[in-house]
Amino acid sequence: MDVPGFFDKQTHLVAGEMLTLDALEKQKLPAPFGDARIHFALVCAAISCPPLRNRAYVPEQLEAQLQAQARASLQHENFIRVLPAEKKVLVSEIFKWYEKDFCKEAPSLITYLNRYRKVAVPAHYALGYYFYNWRLNEVRAK
Repeated sequence: MDVPGFFDKQTHLVAGEMLTLDALEKQKLPAPFGDARIHFALVCAAISCPPLRNRAYVPEQLEAQLQAQARASLQHENFIRVLPAEKKVLVSEIFKWYEKDFCKEAPSLITYLNRYRKVAVPAHYALGYYFYNWRLNEVRAK
């Protein structure tokens, strides 16, 4: 985000087509899948993004990998914040930006979240969004 135009102006040759990173993320990759889990897999590595996988996505394992990534993302306390004392859940603004994608698969965002949560968010909790932090996420050596 510190380099003007890096995501939305600079183009790159991708499979024979000149695309911006923004077009690749928002149009080219999600369209053929019609699967909201793509938003947990294709991320920009910002602090407010879903956690990054440390392995490549491969065709023969894609369904299981997307399932695992959705589950991991929706348990991660930096990505979804359940506040029982306030009867509220705060989620990334990704859920606001792509609400149509998530709600194609469930009647509400909380219902969608609960498809992948180990501990369900109570249906009566208020839904809110936390401010999106665009700084790069932490790098840990393994």
